[in-house]
Amino acid sequence: MTSSYLGLAALDAVLLLAGFGLLVGLGLVRSGWDALRHAGLALVAGWAAVGVAGSVALVLGAPLDWWVVSLLALALAAGGLLLARRVGAYRLSAVREPGPAAWVAVAGAAVVVVQLADLFRRSASAAATTEWDAWAFWLPKAISIVEFGGLDTAEGGFTSFAGPNYPPLLPALEASAFAFMGDTGAVPLAVQHWVVAAAFVAALASLLSVRVRPAVLWPSLAMLVLLPTFTVLVGSSLGDEALMLLLALGGACGALWVLERDPRYAVLTGLFLAAAALTKNEGPAIAVALGATMLGVALVRRPRRLLAPALVLVAPLAALAPWSLWIRLNDVPAQSDYRGSDLLDPGVLADRLDRLSFAARELPAYLFEPGRWLLALPLMLAAVVLAAPRRPALSLLAFVHVGAVTAGLLVVYWIGSPPVDFYVATTAGRLPALAVVPAAVYLPLLLAEASRPKQPPG
Repeated sequence: MTSSYLGLAALDAVLLLAGFGLLVGLGLVRSGWDALRHAGLALVAGWAAVGVAGSVALVLGAPLDWWVVSLLALALAAGGLLLARRVGAYRLSAVREPGPAAWVAVAGAAVVVVQLADLFRRSASAAATTEWDAWAFWLPKAISIVEFGGLDTAEGGFTSFAGPNYPPLLPALEASAFAFMGDTGAVPLAVQHWVVAAAFVAALASLLSVRVRPAVLWPSLAMLVLLPTFTVLVGSSLGDEALMLLLALGGACGALWVLERDPRYAVLTGLFLAAAALTKNEGPAIAVALGATMLGVALVRRPRRLLAPALVLVAPLAALAPWSLWIRLNDVPAQSDYRGSDLLDPGVLADRLDRLSFAARELPAYLFEPGRWLLALPLMLAAVVLAAPRRPALSLLAFVHVGAVTAGLLVVYWIGSPPVDFYVATTAGRLPALAVVPAAVYLPLLLAEASRPKQPPG
């Protein structure tokens, strides 16, 4: 078991290498202090980038041995270093908190540390995940990548399990962990998932601190790590766990691009949304909605600078293209609980209106239930209203994100094939994470901008 954890430590070092290379290339890390401050951002950026690169490598027929993953990380780091020769340094200055309000920040930070420590204790002492979907297809797919030396359509291979058309990013990352561990035991994965979750929180702290005062930022992060369903999903090995983190990071970077208009944030947004598109079938639509909103914001601004948001919009589609081609070339069946083509059939939609009305009645309880999500979503919606007069673009982005997830869930329940009561009962407890976790991330930005003097739209 000790060797497995040492292997995971080596994997995290490789992910940090890739992430720091990317951040150096963007000019965000050019000193030891920058590296320390942005270590969390480096790890999640490396995690997302290696996940995307590993997915493409699998599609091209490569295995995901430890040395392949290491070479991918080295290539990403080398690309970042080459980019750094043309991109200047860009230091993210953090907002300071003078006076007694600093103690509010200290209290919030203390809650974050204590909660993360408790999550680590739980992860280190936990057995393997017991989530049904994790063992029905997420982990078996990862194990098949290791045992078959990559993607395989033979019996027992990648496409033998439920959801064979699901994108491969999460199985690729889990297979990378298995490769570094030297076995396919699932127990140590909980600690690896904790590392990613802790890096996610640290990344948000370093990113959002450029606009949000600590007395607002740290209590908001405390609420985020205390969200009951967030803590349940961390270590679950479900696709929803990775997708909620990637969408929240993409939303945070997209929001910072809206506010700062710096293309570096657009690059990070594109990276996280590309990874989100390769995580689950729900990812591309949400990613495209965010990219389209950013492009719409750029269209109404003067001067118009469309290249960065256009690339953000294209990034998830481009990342998904190799996988879509692989599915077609290998005749992988599109097994799912719903068919998107049914949206074009008025007869089907009319026949299933009862499903839509049932889902519309039931879903709000899952989105707003304090026992699952505290008050994250209503607080964010209130902050959207408060910030709209000063930062309409930011409010729009946050609202579109939550709205896209909610509308997507209603559509899936409407056109889905399982009994709608069963469908809602078995999925609505976790899928709202794709909206509510990002909502908790938008909240401190919205509150900070609501309190600023009004400026020209944008």
